[in-house]
Amino acid sequence: MITETAKDLLRIRSLILNREYESALIAINSMNTSQLTENEKALLDLAFVNVNLSLGNIQKKTQLEFALSYFEKTNQHDHYAMAKYLCGWMYLEQGELLKAQEYFTESRVYFKRCNLDAEQARVLSRLAYISFKSGNLQTAIQQLTQSRQIYVEINDYKNELSILKNIHTLYYTHGKLKEAECVLKEIVGNDHFDLMPINISFNIALSKAHFGEFATAIIQMKSFKIKKVNDTRQAAIYYEYLGWIHLLAGEYQPALEALQQGLSISLEIAPKSDLVSQIKRRIADVYFGLRQYDKSKQFADEALQVSENLNERVEIAACWRVYGQLDAIAGKEESAREWFTKSIELFSMIESNYDLAVTRHVAATTGLYHNGERRAMLYLAREYFASEDVRHYVKKIDDEFQKSLQDSKPVKPPQNAPVVIAASAEMKKAVELAEIVSQADMTILLTGDTGTGKDLLAQYIHDCSGCKGPFVAVNIAGIPESMIEGELFGHRKGAFTGASHARAGLLEMAHNGTFYLNEVNSTPPAIQAKLLDVLERRKIRRLGENIWRDVSFRLISATNHELEELIRRNEFRADFYHRIKQVEIALPSLLERPDDIPALIRFFLTNTGMECDESQAQAIASRFESHLWSGNVRELKAEIEKLALLSGRNINKLFDSLPTDDEYQKEQLRSLLEKYNWNRSRVAQELGLTEGTIRHRIRKFKLL
Repeated sequence: MITETAKDLLRIRSLILNREYESALIAINSMNTSQLTENEKALLDLAFVNVNLSLGNIQKKTQLEFALSYFEKTNQHDHYAMAKYLCGWMYLEQGELLKAQEYFTESRVYFKRCNLDAEQARVLSRLAYISFKSGNLQTAIQQLTQSRQIYVEINDYKNELSILKNIHTLYYTHGKLKEAECVLKEIVGNDHFDLMPINISFNIALSKAHFGEFATAIIQMKSFKIKKVNDTRQAAIYYEYLGWIHLLAGEYQPALEALQQGLSISLEIAPKSDLVSQIKRRIADVYFGLRQYDKSKQFADEALQVSENLNERVEIAACWRVYGQLDAIAGKEESAREWFTKSIELFSMIESNYDLAVTRHVAATTGLYHNGERRAMLYLAREYFASEDVRHYVKKIDDEFQKSLQDSKPVKPPQNAPVVIAASAEMKKAVELAEIVSQADMTILLTGDTGTGKDLLAQYIHDCSGCKGPFVAVNIAGIPESMIEGELFGHRKGAFTGASHARAGLLEMAHNGTFYLNEVNSTPPAIQAKLLDVLERRKIRRLGENIWRDVSFRLISATNHELEELIRRNEFRADFYHRIKQVEIALPSLLERPDDIPALIRFFLTNTGMECDESQAQAIASRFESHLWSGNVRELKAEIEKLALLSGRNINKLFDSLPTDDEYQKEQLRSLLEKYNWNRSRVAQELGLTEGTIRHRIRKFKLL
């Protein structure tokens, strides 16, 4: 027979499941707790904390101590998991992300053991929030996607929509605006959109603001009646978003009023939470706009203290940006540049692309940088804003870019600079960026397949830069690991066996010039750490010496590997990666730039002493294009030079010696099979054919 107390507990649980939290709280407070068993008391504690957290009332872990201890001893894993989950929720609301993550992870293990799918999905959502706050975008997306899939499988449409809203918010915060818009359309077009949580209105308004529709966004926010907000955290978020939109529109006074209201609510909820750090940092931005620099510094300091305690890296980088602006205004040029550099590197590391572009734009307009660096930062910011169709920023940057062009002369490569063929739009874009950043003291990472021309472009950048020092190139993969440090840093006489005389290292030789580090992916972790130190301090010390020597060089690195994948496998340092790629220039393969093939053929033939007009080059190129040329520039050069030699440098004989279709297919297939170690699936994917076709051609051409 079910007791009255058990009935009351079941009724409270039902009210919680139906989100009738105020009614549940009344029911809890009306219960007579004097006659409760230990089990009933522990269950009531869970309900009480759950309801209060749902209403935005922050609790303390002590209110769950009994429930945690009791359910652990009785092996009631489902209730023990819920107690762990609620502890994680408490710590999350208090801004203690690491403790929250620990409790959520433990609760998920027990929920999984009990086959409680909805609870697992809820935990994944909370863990995604922590990943998001820590700047781990991909992890957060994966966790939210897992959570959503669970809700789909159990037909929980309301929570599925809530997860979609979170994905939308996450994409927006990290600057993936178009992806965010796609998710927003999916939400609004969903058959169950009427179940959507109220703050989707905030997200829609923020979406409009990001794209420059400030007035519409503000009207939409204000049309939302604040009395509809059923918990204090939602109210704080409302005022934060309203203030943020006013700030984006440059309306500082209304922005300040809204943010102050949001801050007042947030401080009552949890004075050390992420919401407090966000709002305080935005207030710092507002005061900077109002030219009240002392107050801007005060709020930036307070925001940074909270965000550092939480390891909230997005806000940490944003505070550093404020410091950069403040020091620039105060005339502290060196420290201002340092703050902007740190902010840009951290935003880059955590893939916060919108804030990264904003910071580059802000830094470029402070007057701290010479024209080359200013143009480079404006160019990179514009590339992002144009890719996401943020037109108000694109227009603003275009105006500033034109002013910078008036202040500088166009880059003219010296006569001895290597020739970079760029007829296609892809290569023109790469060369344009190379010429712009050649004038800036920024590290450059060249990426692309083997043979795409990275070495050539590195030399071209150096020649365009006007550096007085030498171009020093090293292929790190070609140096035995035991010798790398000595080669790069040099050594004193007697530093090791065989060191019969002192020797300057390659880094020292590159002083006032360019150091080109090819195959950077092969750099051992210990050497990465030393190079990172050199880039920070601009000093080196030879092996066996105690003397520090000043060095100043531009670093260009190159790789044909996916460095981010190496980072995920802990085979490459993330901090070194982001330090060496202040600018990334990706070189396309010939498959991606077919328009360049005729110009390349003509250039290579001319270099062999053959006369070749444009139509002849196009005719030769058509043969390569028709066979999906699988090589890159280096292979094309070798092929053309071989044809020129075999034809006796006679253009007519060259045409006659061009291989037949079958010969081309055979050589192309042989090359790709060797490249992919006879992985037929990879070769088929490269050529856009089926594996069956590849097997047939292998037999046809007798390649086995």
